[in-house]
Amino acid sequence: GSIYVVDGDYSWTSDVSGLYALGTGASYALGAMSILFPKKGIPNIPQAKSLCLKAIAVSAKFDPHTGPPYYCYVQEET
Repeated sequence: GSIYVVDGDYSWTSDVSGLYALGTGASYALGAMSILFPKKGIPNIPQAKSLCLKAIAVSAKFDPHTGPPYYCYVQEET
């Protein structure tokens, strides 16, 4: 599916990469996720959460505004 991001000025963008991050460390987290996540196939939810938390930890090493505690949310299909 697509992810739609709507900014405060109501501008929007969409992304179909399957990866999403926000905040000051988002670019670091996205870079880490692009390496950590398998290129083929989707990991199960526990694996995906674990990989996301690792990506956030990587982000925290490079972004001074990123730090614990880390939160990971899963939006399930209905």
